[in-house]
Amino acid sequence: MSCNEDIDHHKVYGGARGWARVCGLILSLVVPHSAEAGFDEGEAALNEGDASRAIREFAPLAEKGEVKAQWRLAVAYEIAADLGLEFEKGASPVNLSKAAYWYSRAAEGNNVAAERRLAQLLRKGLGVVEDSKLADQWDRRANENLRREAEQGSISAQRALAFAYSAGLGIPRDGRQAAVWRRKAAMQGDAEALNELGVQYSRGDEVEQDDMLAYVFFALAKKAAQVVDDSAVFDSNLRGVTKRLSSRELVEGEAIAEKWKTGTPLPETRRIGTK
Repeated sequence: MSCNEDIDHHKVYGGARGWARVCGLILSLVVPHSAEAGFDEGEAALNEGDASRAIREFAPLAEKGEVKAQWRLAVAYEIAADLGLEFEKGASPVNLSKAAYWYSRAAEGNNVAAERRLAQLLRKGLGVVEDSKLADQWDRRANENLRREAEQGSISAQRALAFAYSAGLGIPRDGRQAAVWRRKAAMQGDAEALNELGVQYSRGDEVEQDDMLAYVFFALAKKAAQVVDDSAVFDSNLRGVTKRLSSRELVEGEAIAEKWKTGTPLPETRRIGTK
C-alpha cells in the first residue's frame, strides 16, 4: 500500500472543486457584497442550478459595472454553456465566449476569482483565443492582489496564495513557499490550512515527509472544523495517518496537538527519534 492511499489529497489539489473552493474564499477580498436588488436573487438561482434566471438577475447589475455581479454573471454563462441552454428563440446554445467576456470585465476590476478563471480559459482556448502568455499575466496579477491581502493577515488570501504556489499559477511551483503561507493561515486556527499542511507533510511535498506532524495537523484541523463535510474528511485523514504511526509517535503527536494554541508557532520538525 502506498504511504498516501489513506489521505484525501483532493482537499488540496486539482479539479473544479478545488478551484471553486479557492474562488469562494477570495471573493470577499476584492469586492464587497452587492446591496442592489437582483444580486441575492441571482445567487439563489445559481444555488438552484437555474442559470437562465441567474443571468437575467445579474446582467443589469453587471452592465452597471458592478464587479462581483460581472463575476457571477460569467459563472452563470459558463454553467449555461455546459448545460447547452438557449435564451432566445432560434439562438444557438450559449457558449463560453460570453462567460469569458464577463470574466475579463470582472478581472479588470481586480476580482481575483475572475482573474484566475480567465487565465484558465486563456490557457485552454475556451471561449477565447488561446494565449498562454496573457494567461500568465492574469495569474501574476491575481497573485499580486492576493499577496497584498495575505501580508495583511487575510486567512483566505494566505490559503489561496499557498494554492498558487502548489499549482504553479503565475509563479514557479514552490512547495516550501506554499507551506509558509499555509502555516500563516493555520496559525490563525484555519481548519482547511491545517488539513492542507497535514496532506503536504504526509506526502513530503517539498517538506520533510513526516507522518507524526501530519497527524498533529489533521488532529488540529478536525478540532477546528466548522463544516460537517470537512470534519469527516479531516477525520478520515487522521485515521489514515494513524495507521502509519508507532505507539510512541502517536502519544507525542497527541500531546503536541493538545497543547497547541491558536496564534502560537506550529511544529516544523518531529520532536522524537526515528521509528
